[in-house]
Amino acid sequence: MLAEQKGNFCRQFGFASDRLFSKDHLIPEILSNVARRLSLTWNLPKPWCGASWALRRLKAWALRRCQPSKFHLLWAKVER
Repeated sequence: MLAEQKGNFCRQFGFASDRLFSKDHLIPEILSNVARRLSLTWNLPKPWCGASWALRRLKAWALRRCQPSKFHLLWAKVER
């Protein structure tokens, strides 16, 4: 899936997305390393957006479609 996204980006914008300084995904290991180095505590709320929102992954699976993306809002608190 990532290779396909990178190929699409290159065709659309004319250069590889790897040339930009960025992270593709913020995985828990990266977040914990950043928190440890900068003395942070992450806050990741999980709001309830209704039953249809909660069931969208199941619906995608049943219809044999790609699973919808997860977009999290997270913020950090500095520990002192």
